[in-house]
Amino acid sequence: MQEIQVKLWDDVHWHEEQGRVPSDETHYLELDGRRVRLDLTSEHGKELASQVSRWLDAGRPEGEEATARLGFKAGSAEAKQFYARLREWADAEDRSAEYKIRHRDGSTSLGNYKYGRRLVRDYEAYLLSQAAAA
Repeated sequence: MQEIQVKLWDDVHWHEEQGRVPSDETHYLELDGRRVRLDLTSEHGKELASQVSRWLDAGRPEGEEATARLGFKAGSAEAKQFYARLREWADAEDRSAEYKIRHRDGSTSLGNYKYGRRLVRDYEAYLLSQAAAA
């Protein structure tokens, strides 16, 4: 029996310098129907992650249903009403800590709110379920 060893080289080093540097990780990217495999060093993997994290955060996992987006202007009366109701819902669901900003001394003050993506999505899902039930 013959043993075969396969080494993968960092694609960026090879592309830019024809240098052979062993890769540590593999990533796949797809854009406009073009799908590529990238074998990268950890350093190049971190660089890639920092470059595409903005778009990964904005997207949704493949197969996940699209959700309705908020259709109001920030700071409008409609926005203020939406977030007031979100806070009421979050309080009733025992999720107040997800929007209240804690200061170093442990206190929270009125008006210091940060609405995480997950909290807003869950509230939107709640609203959609209420609309479907009506």
